[in-house]
Amino acid sequence: MKRLLATAIALPFLCATAQADPAQVSRIFTHANLNVPFKKLERLTGKPVKVEPGRRHYQVGQCLIRADNDDGDNKTVTSLTLKVSPDCTFDLSQLVKAPKGTYVHDLTFMKFAQVKHVGAMAIPCLDLCNAPHPFVHMSWQGGADEKYLQIDIENDINTPESREAADQWIQDTKQLEGGKYHPNGIAWTDKHYRRGLTFFKDIPITTIQIGYCFLDACNP
Repeated sequence: MKRLLATAIALPFLCATAQADPAQVSRIFTHANLNVPFKKLERLTGKPVKVEPGRRHYQVGQCLIRADNDDGDNKTVTSLTLKVSPDCTFDLSQLVKAPKGTYVHDLTFMKFAQVKHVGAMAIPCLDLCNAPHPFVHMSWQGGADEKYLQIDIENDINTPESREAADQWIQDTKQLEGGKYHPNGIAWTDKHYRRGLTFFKDIPITTIQIGYCFLDACNP
């Protein structure tokens, strides 16, 4: 899978952060702000607080938003990433088929799985990997009727509940593999990924990325 690195948003602390306007975040996370120049997006986000090759970071109120270019031209926005909270949210139904009022800050992994009919989770590093930013995630890509839009949801495993879920997944995998188990040395298959949802079904997401070209396929 192309997507193996965490998409956690790291931004410098600002001296002061204004209260976010949820409507402003909703205006940003639309089809109209994908496959457009960064400068057009910045009419809504303001200037970036950090710029990297093919990537720009914005702070809209207290909301952390990242815009990426994943197709190599470094000029257009192909995906948008949001650090999710009750004040930093948007209605998923304005981008894909979902019940109206499916706000992303209310999403758990099971809710997303039910809305978009997916069931497999992934974890880049499950056991004894010393990853600086451990996380679990679930990915989806729509068909032509949803403009091949791609979504990736994450939890960054930083609460007691998410850590317990990760530990349960580790123990389950050890039992499943028996003597063949080695930390992060097993051949992960669909059966492993699907079992993860058992433990993370009620865990909320902390980050969502939505757009094109950041998963295996690129069909904008």
